[in-house]
Amino acid sequence: EEESELAAVFFCEFDNSVGRTLAFQEPAGFISADAFDAISEFLIPKPQLCGRLLVLREEGRVVLCWPVCIEDPRYARNALLFSLGFVLEPGTASGAPERYGRVLEKASRHLEVLEKESRLLSGGSREVQHMLPQLLHDLRKHGRCSIAADASNTLELSLPQPLPARPAGSAQIGAQDHMTPLLVAEPDAALVRGWDLTLQRLLPQLDGTPAGSKGGG
Repeated sequence: EEESELAAVFFCEFDNSVGRTLAFQEPAGFISADAFDAISEFLIPKPQLCGRLLVLREEGRVVLCWPVCIEDPRYARNALLFSLGFVLEPGTASGAPERYGRVLEKASRHLEVLEKESRLLSGGSREVQHMLPQLLHDLRKHGRCSIAADASNTLELSLPQPLPARPAGSAQIGAQDHMTPLLVAEPDAALVRGWDLTLQRLLPQLDGTPAGSKGGG
């Protein structure tokens, strides 16, 4: 069986007393205190960078996180900042960050909704700590997981399948005009920034032209 690309999962938050904190991680001790301090500003960044996938290549590994900032006067400093993250093994496939990033986005948005509805994160519950071992185990072994976030909510996650590699020297399959997407309206830039990272990269290419017929190198 092929070894999983996922090495660790973690949850960090901004504590009003001590600042950026690595609250939970699985496996325990995978990220040392010194390693966390070196990248903590990336894991809990300024609010302007929240709500998007951040990718850091550090010592051969790839660290992914999806920081969230919930602004509400009920919190100290009027905001709650947290971040769920993945660590991928060195030498992972080039498309792995985007595949795992889609799972990370869904999980983070789900936690954000649960915090707004029931204060899952700020109400003293340690459900996230109990979720991380199952999240790591099931994604590594099965590529999917179903985790009970609380008594009435379940988090369903599934890794997208990697695109099959095209054999060297094989002919590219031609695309007919009706098979190629065409952008018919210009979306608002602020809205686009909240979309999936892969879709943001694809958006400029939606010009109705088959990929094989485009010039350039």
